[in-house]
Amino acid sequence: MSDHGWTARIQSFDPAVSPTPLRVDFADGTGVDLVLHTVDGLRQTPQQPGITAQPRAFDGTVEIPRQTLAELDSQPTTVRDFLRNILGGRQFTDTPITVTAENFHLAHWGLTLPRH
Repeated sequence: MSDHGWTARIQSFDPAVSPTPLRVDFADGTGVDLVLHTVDGLRQTPQQPGITAQPRAFDGTVEIPRQTLAELDSQPTTVRDFLRNILGGRQFTDTPITVTAENFHLAHWGLTLPRH
C-alpha cells in the first residue's frame, strides 16, 4: 500500500510481453485500470534469463487509457486526484522498474509490490 492509501496490482508480469495491465485500487472502493509498458533495461553484467533473485531493470511507462483520460472530469474524486496529482494528468508517465522473483518496484511511485 502506498503512503497515500492506494494499492496497485499486476496480475502477471512476463518480461517478454508488453503491455501489462496495471490496476490501482483506492480505500473508498474505487479503482482505475492503467497500462504498463516495459522495455528491458541495458545490462552491464551477465544475468540469468527470466526473473530471478537478481534485480532486473526495466524502462517503464504507465499509460492512462485515452478513454479514461477523456472522461477525467467524470471520474470519482479519488481516481481523478490520483490521475492528476500522481500521474500529472498526462497519458504517459515514465518510471524505472526493478523486478526480482519476489518483488516488483515502481520507482515513480516509490511502491514495491509482491510478486505472486
